[in-house]
Amino acid sequence: MLQALCNLMLGSIPSPSVSAILPISGLFDASTGRAVATVQSYFGTAQTGTVGTETFLLFGHGTGTHPPYGSRRLKLGDSGADVTILQNRLNCFHYAGALGHRANGSYDTATAACVIAFKKRAEELGDSGFPRNTTLGEPAYNASWLYMAAGGRSIGPGCDGLDTLFVQLALQSLGYYPGPANGYYDSAARQAIQAFQAACRIAADGIAGPETFYQMGLHGKLLPPSPLSHLLEPRPCSAVPHSCAHHGRHRHIVPGSSMFRGLRRGCCAEDIRHLHQRRCGRQQPPHAQ
Repeated sequence: MLQALCNLMLGSIPSPSVSAILPISGLFDASTGRAVATVQSYFGTAQTGTVGTETFLLFGHGTGTHPPYGSRRLKLGDSGADVTILQNRLNCFHYAGALGHRANGSYDTATAACVIAFKKRAEELGDSGFPRNTTLGEPAYNASWLYMAAGGRSIGPGCDGLDTLFVQLALQSLGYYPGPANGYYDSAARQAIQAFQAACRIAADGIAGPETFYQMGLHGKLLPPSPLSHLLEPRPCSAVPHSCAHHGRHRHIVPGSSMFRGLRRGCCAEDIRHLHQRRCGRQQPPHAQ
């Protein structure tokens, strides 16, 4: 998932050092570390080549919510900060009219209907493996990170990253943002958000939060990314011993968890699954959710 997000980020930002698509292997190898360092360099953060809280924020994934987005299957009747993030993302991705309200943290019937519609739309864009039910699990979580880039946090001063780039592009398509779309929350981004908020007759504070995401979805013209092939199961890496699993302590291989300690070279999908089975004493939920 990190490799897919790196490709999406590096394919969107004006970075002359990007020369090739990062292979989707599920292994945090040297090329993945270099891609991460490129993203970090572009946004002016420490070029560690590893992924922790600060770098996850560059991908629009806050790590302080509870429950963390991606840490559990979401179903009808659930509530929490992760449901709020899901609704924010749905609102940004043309489902505001169907949802009918700003994010409220309650997985209601409208949210469930939007999840079904989102899975169907992702399949139309070239992805597969989405059961036609109202549950949000893998790989639908993976699709949500790739297609619905904004909504994981409120966007204001100091919030640079992929989600800010998405908001810039959305406002540019509506005629509020002159450009350039660079992922930086600067004075031009703030003024564009304020102008859009004023036109929608909501609080014009320059911070894109649930109400702004909702209005963006109602008025949005931004098309989804071109068909992606990043939802394939990563190849198991038997060459990397399970002893490196302590680098991550989250039960899914997804960004956005407050329990997540960071990804480093050598970590792969099998390491995280092995750790989850050891800690929880059960198999990880299947992908077909």
